[in-house]
Amino acid sequence: DNGAGKSTIIRLLMRLCPVTDGDILLNGKSIYSYDYEEYISCFAPVFQDFMLYAFTLRENIWFDKAATDSESSALLTDIGLDKKIRSLPRGLDTPYTKRFFADGVEFSGGEEQKLVIARAYAKGGAVMVLDEPTSALDPLAEHAIYELIHKLRLGYITLFISHRLSTTRFSDKILVLNQGRLVEEGSHEKLMQQNGLYHRIFTLQTQYYQ
Repeated sequence: DNGAGKSTIIRLLMRLCPVTDGDILLNGKSIYSYDYEEYISCFAPVFQDFMLYAFTLRENIWFDKAATDSESSALLTDIGLDKKIRSLPRGLDTPYTKRFFADGVEFSGGEEQKLVIARAYAKGGAVMVLDEPTSALDPLAEHAIYELIHKLRLGYITLFISHRLSTTRFSDKILVLNQGRLVEEGSHEKLMQQNGLYHRIFTLQTQYYQ
């Protein structure tokens, strides 16, 4: 549910908020014992309140990281933005926002989310964090993005935060939060058999589709 503590866990995990009680361990050590820059480099996050900057599209994806045109093209193709970018006169070198640039471009909400997901892939890291990353996408686009994420992140840790349970079925482990507490955990099949909170919410969300 909203306010259950989903995003708070991620903020704590990424040291965006300090732990006020207890500790978070990585390989048996407090996350606060690691160098901050080294620790945070492990994460490639996509937050709900993302920001796009008044730079070029290329800079919004790669920042100061060097990338070839073929790497950019492959990433945009995978994420489903290649046709959109190719339709622009200046391609990836098009500035974002018309507020400061006469030839700037502005995307729809769904296109912006795809751009930010591309940024996370470009950053890399051992852990991909996706905090409601497809909230502005239609169901078909959402399905395509999750299929893509599942395919590309094999062998890596991917953390999904969602209250739309269409995203949970292919997850290896599901953590169910209620009022800031972990109340259930397991696979989709296991949680459905428990007939608890997850089963109740999943059934409520799917009853109108059956």
